[in-house]
Amino acid sequence: MVGRTALGKYTLVRPLGAGSNAEVFLAQHARGGPPVVVKVIHPHVTQNPKFRQLFDGEIRSMANFTHPYAVRFIEASLDDPLGPCLVMEYVPGVTLETLLARERVLEPERVGRLLGYLCHALGAAHEAGVIHRDLKPAN
Repeated sequence: MVGRTALGKYTLVRPLGAGSNAEVFLAQHARGGPPVVVKVIHPHVTQNPKFRQLFDGEIRSMANFTHPYAVRFIEASLDDPLGPCLVMEYVPGVTLETLLARERVLEPERVGRLLGYLCHALGAAHEAGVIHRDLKPAN
């Protein structure tokens, strides 16, 4: 999929990862600017009879939630030629999963800071009615 275009304006630059529901790419807007993430939903997921309803709900939830410790939603499409996809802010760095694999043990102060950021964002999301259904170090 690298080199293809999502939503008519985001060129997929390189894969960032994949899961059971989607493949995630680093992408660049045709007019420049900072890179973004494009999450392309796997075709088998779209076969669920409730997919459109669930996807619409996810879009509404993400569009109505902003927080300094959460990735920002930019836009989405149900009917893109690549398949349904979400465009989100790209935050450079490593996942907690990668950090833990690399460092194995973290200082208690660092763990406290990281958990504080996570709990602050999750608390705000829950207050806004948003439930993260795939919370894990890789995400």
